[in-house]
Amino acid sequence: MRLICNLTISVLLSTSTLVYSQKLGKFDEITDQDFTISNSHAPTVISCRSVVTFPYRQDNANAGAKDEYFTVRVESIVRIMLHKDDSDLKFLGLSKTFENGIKINSVKYYYKNRNTIETRKIKESGVLISSDDMGYYIDYSQIVQDSSVIIDINFRSDSKSKQNLQFYLDKNKTYRDYLIQIYIPEIYFYNIFTSDQCIKTELKKDLPGPMIGYKPATGPYKQLESQLLVDYFKKEFNSKYEQVYCKNNLFTFSMINSCLEWMEKPTKEIISLKLNNILEIK
Repeated sequence: MRLICNLTISVLLSTSTLVYSQKLGKFDEITDQDFTISNSHAPTVISCRSVVTFPYRQDNANAGAKDEYFTVRVESIVRIMLHKDDSDLKFLGLSKTFENGIKINSVKYYYKNRNTIETRKIKESGVLISSDDMGYYIDYSQIVQDSSVIIDINFRSDSKSKQNLQFYLDKNKTYRDYLIQIYIPEIYFYNIFTSDQCIKTELKKDLPGPMIGYKPATGPYKQLESQLLVDYFKKEFNSKYEQVYCKNNLFTFSMINSCLEWMEKPTKEIISLKLNNILEIK
């Protein structure tokens, strides 16, 4: 069974300013206990967190919210425990709907030397990225040097395509934590599909967003004005304007407790957003 939502939801943000903490949180420090939780038969995803935003290209000469002003960005951080003799040292990081692939931002490598947790310096270029028809894979096979390791990888992807956004659980992985937060502009109408077996959905509406233009302080108006025109009208005619802001809706998808520790054998789509309509703000 799937939960299907037909919604009008919103996010606008400047590429230079993130609103409402649209950033990835940091993982806790590695502890000895982290090295005892792995399923010896498969890699363990200790935590997988992603934030999806629609960066808004802010321009003093333009106003409003048009489709051409937006791109899509996903930022993710994955903490995974691996064994050198694991048969599968790849992890499905992103679906193929993010057509520009994965860019690695940082890699942190932890291992145990007797009773001490130590680190190794790993270059981002040492992590291989491969792909198939389903998505983009992070290949750990060239960097795992110890019998048991924990690796944190931070990566991102930018895309112009907004038609479909899909997220998967990877095959033969045990998940202990899974979280995706998605901010979607109000100009886009999406159908949202989730698997109700393992995924809990939460929604926060009308969160504060960025300024997208100006309207007259009094009287009716047909369209929003840009910063450039407002500066001119204020200087020449002492005109009065009010800033116009966009509201954000935040969708949070998380794995319910009963599904934690559960191994996904086939790769499985669990969240899918399909674009249904666009209503621009001018």
